[in-house]
Amino acid sequence: GRLVYRHRNELLLNRGGQKFSLERIEETLTREVSCEAIAVAVFDERLGEDLGLVVRRTDIGGDSSRERAARALKAEFGFAPTADRWLEVDRLPQNGSFKVDRMACRELMRKNALDVWLERGGAWPGPVPVSTLAEWLPHRAPAIWLDEVLSAAPEGGECEVTYRPDAHYADTDGRLRESSLIEWMAQAYGYVQAAVGVSRLVPGLVTAKGKAYLVAIRDFEVLAASELSSLRAGQRLRIHVRKGQQIGPIILVQGEVVGQNGPIARGQLRLFAE
Repeated sequence: GRLVYRHRNELLLNRGGQKFSLERIEETLTREVSCEAIAVAVFDERLGEDLGLVVRRTDIGGDSSRERAARALKAEFGFAPTADRWLEVDRLPQNGSFKVDRMACRELMRKNALDVWLERGGAWPGPVPVSTLAEWLPHRAPAIWLDEVLSAAPEGGECEVTYRPDAHYADTDGRLRESSLIEWMAQAYGYVQAAVGVSRLVPGLVTAKGKAYLVAIRDFEVLAASELSSLRAGQRLRIHVRKGQQIGPIILVQGEVVGQNGPIARGQLRLFAE
């Protein structure tokens, strides 16, 4: 036989570098508020991860109950979920063994985050903040280097970066590293495809997620090296990506980074997708 290791489902919340047990959070709610709730780690642009709660509606409901839960969590852990990360459901999802399905609860939180964004005025197509799509990609702050998806289609799209000299794509002197241009292209393709998948099902949810890995880069060239060293805080750059030939799991993607005065760099990415 053959064993394929895909990932590990940790029952930990890594909130701003501090780790908390999701099971302990659930136990606190059961003890203090007598509710059945599943704690999940959700993406947060500032902290990397934050707390989300999927709560069975028959056990708890109303602002007063939520406030009691918030007080209990703040007393025990020093924080509580925001209102948009508190999701009440009629029944907690179960797996084939009739146990609570934690992955399904995470999917519910993703859908809820998307619905909240739409209710607040979000619209398709973009521009879409990448924070709205971050749950569909493995990157977490500060490794998320893009800001918005401007357009998205199956054959390609466009993303935007507002340059920050203190971001991880810059060196210690605040200058953009040439290697960061490649990562921008790779992330742009990932977020464009995530936006395409979500937009097809709005206000639904992308349930089938895949993974892609950058395995090679060809014909990469920097066209305007002088502009790299002269980038200033707040300057906007656009990253164009276009899907080319696909051979089995190998996808060829043409990428281009464009600044105020035209193209800065371009290259062909070779991605392995599963």
